This record gives sequence, structure tokens and C-alpha cells, in this order.
Amino acid sequence: MVLLRELRELHLVCVGLSVDWEMISQAAKAVRDDDLLSVATTCQSQAVRQLKWANSRIKESAPQIMAE
Repeated sequence: MVLLRELRELHLVCVGLSVDWEMISQAAKAVRDDDLLSVATTCQSQAVRQLKWANSRIKESAPQIMAE
């Protein structure tokens, strides 16, 4: 159960990061800062990748852990 709790917390952190980077991306577009937009886009894609990883680990682990 500890593993699932930690994966859930990680998932939520990644969701928050993704939203933060989206807001930064939108601000960068508004002020036409291409360098910041590039960084924000790269970081957001990494956050989404981590989010998907955490989600897949939850899907894989939950049935095994919850059935015990």
C-alpha cells in the first residue's frame, strides 16, 4: 500500500508540474519569449512523460497490491 500511496503522490506532483509548465508556456507566448517557450515546452513534455510513467506503474501495481 505504501508503494501505491507514493505513486499516487508522484502522479499528483507530475500533474501539477504539467499545469505549471503550461502556464509558463502561455506567458512566454504572450510576451513573445521564444527561449522561455522552448524551455517550458521541453519541461512540460518531460512532466507529461513522467505522469504517464507513474500512471502505468499504478495500473500495473494496483491490482496486485489491492488483491493481497
